[in-house]
Amino acid sequence: ERVIMVDGASGAAEISAAANRAFAVLANGGSLRVAMDAEWGPGQQPLALLQLAVEVGGTSDTCVFLIAMLAKPSFATLDVCRRFLLPRSTSPASRHHVLVFSPRNDLQRMIASGVLPQFCSGSHPQQLGWTDVQRLDQGLGPQPGLRKVVREVLGADLDKRMQTSNWNVRPLTQQQLDYAALDAACLLRVCR
Repeated sequence: ERVIMVDGASGAAEISAAANRAFAVLANGGSLRVAMDAEWGPGQQPLALLQLAVEVGGTSDTCVFLIAMLAKPSFATLDVCRRFLLPRSTSPASRHHVLVFSPRNDLQRMIASGVLPQFCSGSHPQQLGWTDVQRLDQGLGPQPGLRKVVREVLGADLDKRMQTSNWNVRPLTQQQLDYAALDAACLLRVCR
């Protein structure tokens, strides 16, 4: 996967261009899969980092966008995030799929930070057109952790040590960036 940090004009231009390509493919009958995760640290800031892994047209060419949230992103970047996260159709036949993993806290924090509109508050993932991968029947019990799902489905170990690191400190370490990208991208792999 290509990992792109969105923390300035260059990253904002890349995520905007990727969205334009993705939605053009979708409009022409192709598919779009987006996997989402979010990180936050201690304190009042609702989100420190938003991760969107984007796969267009069923290709294995995935881009993972790491959107820095401590300094509020531009309106244009927030709009792109909303477009990626809110499919126009919530029908199972939709070609725009959003994959999440136990997103209750992420959802509330995305609303508080302005990524998602207030009307999303109290919504269940399926009401937003999202697939909660934790809820898929994979024979792993009622609420397996992501590490267990990745181990069983992909035969790989997902190191979760960075999950509890301080996401409010900048610059983020390479280990945090790697973890953040993988935490979103693995959902695309699990749901192939």
